[in-house]
Amino acid sequence: MSSVDKSQNSTWSLNQIKSTNTVAQLLDTGNFVLRREDDADPQNYLWQSFDYPTDTLLPGMKLGRDKITNLTRYMTSWKRDDDPSSGDYSFKLDVDGFPEAFLWNREEREYRSGPWNGLRFSGVPEMKPTTILTFSFVMDSSEITYSFGLKNKSLYSRLLVNPSGVLQRYTWLDTRQDWNIFWYAPKDQCDSYKECGVFGVCDTNSSPVCKCMKGFAPKNAQEWYLRDGSDGCVRTTKLNCVDDGFLALKNMKLPESATVALDGGMSIEECGEACRKNCSCTAYGSMDIRGQGVGVRDVGRRSCRSASVRGGGGRPGSVCQGGCC
Repeated sequence: MSSVDKSQNSTWSLNQIKSTNTVAQLLDTGNFVLRREDDADPQNYLWQSFDYPTDTLLPGMKLGRDKITNLTRYMTSWKRDDDPSSGDYSFKLDVDGFPEAFLWNREEREYRSGPWNGLRFSGVPEMKPTTILTFSFVMDSSEITYSFGLKNKSLYSRLLVNPSGVLQRYTWLDTRQDWNIFWYAPKDQCDSYKECGVFGVCDTNSSPVCKCMKGFAPKNAQEWYLRDGSDGCVRTTKLNCVDDGFLALKNMKLPESATVALDGGMSIEECGEACRKNCSCTAYGSMDIRGQGVGVRDVGRRSCRSASVRGGGGRPGSVCQGGCC
């Protein structure tokens, strides 16, 4: 199977399929598949377009890693609205630590979704259950993937990363015969990756949007007050690991978890107790908000959501990375 230009020169080919009696099908889902004609299992595909999302994610398509085939599925923008070649932006599921999705501009991170918290990506409150959409996150021995589905099969929705680097979820309005933007990201200044630096927090309801939590001060005061918070904040009181206290931080994104300790068998109370006994543990929180939750420890230097953080001298402190909060 191959694609050729007007001069019959091959621009793309699929040469790993060495099977006779191979048939190609375009399914109702939008998935274009190759399979053996005599295969009793109609879903035993030799190849499928759903493994290569390009700029669009349809219901049933997956982002993330297939551990069995070692295939990583991710989205890539078009170069321009009228040019489907690969653009500068990509949307990928980072599977280090507890997975979350990142929007990339070439090699630079532009936006993060926050880790999956058992119900949704922690930085996307709009992912609450609706009468239209369902969201699925699978993390087991065979795959680490995110996908979405539709409760009503008569409705249509798609996720797009456009050439300008904006994630857009569209739904089809039958009455208007047009696509309507249902959700998009990044939305504002605080959606920018690391807008307020290490130990800072970004709040769109404040002016300036960047501030340091209790127990911290701007690392570069001059640039901070010129509205550049990228250098973040530093502690004003050292931890002594004797009478340090904890402060609960709510309504913030969970931290990036590539460097944290994850324990799926530990309750949030057990996690807090373990953190108190470990002087190198600066914060703890829950990586799954369903039920009693399970523990995340050592989340220092990262953003945090509904987490308890250690402060020096018995006073509450914070460990939050701005722009990610």
